Amino acid sequence: MYREEAIKHKLCPQWLKDAKWEGRVELSEDRPYVTWKYGTWKNGIWKYGTWKNGIWKDGFWERGIWEDGIWERGIWEAGIWKGGYKSIGQCSWGVYYSNAHIRIGCKTKTVEEWKEWFAGDEVYNHKRDSEQFKKIKQAYLMALACIEIEKGAQ
Repeated sequence: MYREEAIKHKLCPQWLKDAKWEGRVELSEDRPYVTWKYGTWKNGIWKYGTWKNGIWKDGFWERGIWEDGIWERGIWEAGIWKGGYKSIGQCSWGVYYSNAHIRIGCKTKTVEEWKEWFAGDEVYNHKRDSEQFKKIKQAYLMALACIEIEKGAQ
């Protein structure tokens, strides 16, 4: 159900009513549990449930299961991370990474494909000698480092 219907539902927890979000959720009849289907979480406290897909802009993740989506920023307290993209770097394009891919702006490639691209001379939007490109490359290198660190922690 969409936000308008969900916040009026008898099973909707107060924390979900108080948060700022757009999207679709499912509320469980047999226990107080929220399943996020898709949409954008703008701010608030996520108490429990399963996140299927969507964009997390900001807020506080208390606990639950994250299955897929894009994490831009916020505070992660506890829970299970199964997959999705995490944000990194400050440059002209959003830079996100998962365990096998890096997304820069609207382009998603494997780690190997990005390594080949950065070793080449192809240009997408910014000249390779520009300040913007240097920041994009720095964010890409940070994403690579995070992927390696997270692989080592598993």
